[in-house]
Order: sequence, then structure tokens, then C-alpha cells
Amino acid sequence: MGIMGDRYEGEFEGHKIELVRDNLQKTLALVIDGTKVAWESRILPHDITLNGEFDHNGVKHAVVAHSTVKKILGLPLDADDGIEIDGKALPLRKTK
Repeated sequence: MGIMGDRYEGEFEGHKIELVRDNLQKTLALVIDGTKVAWESRILPHDITLNGEFDHNGVKHAVVAHSTVKKILGLPLDADDGIEIDGKALPLRKTK
């Protein structure tokens, strides 16, 4: 986890899907094609699920992003992040 935050990016049929953790603003956001479609405050570490959707050639696709807190010796030290589109995992690359 970066000091300022993390950004995970994936692509689906030409659409850019991102999960952005901002440690300064204490938020986690789901961004689709440059538009923030869902976000949640993360002042205290907790599991977060964000939902969104987008349209591609007249077909709506459901997007679910998650961040699950990993605890080590009872302390929240890291998170397991991922994005699913229509129930299938989207390959992500960490860019920040």
C-alpha cells in the first residue's frame, strides 16, 4: 500500500475500470471511464464493496469492486482488492 494511496486499473471491451484508494482524503472510489461512479469513506479500516455499471453497445454490465481488510495479529495492515464485471474477475495492474 502506497503512502498516498493505490490505484488499480483494468480494461474491459475498451472501458477503463479503476479502483482508487486515496489516503489523504481517506476514500475508496470506483471509477469507470474517468467518472467516479461510487465511493466510500475509509477513515477506519473496514471491508468495502462498491457497485456501478456501464453500457457497452446497448448491454449493461454490472461492476463490483471490493476491498477486504487483511489483519495480521489482529491489526488491519493491508487489503485484498479486486473488481468483478458481470461476476467475473477483471485482471488488474497496480499503477500507483
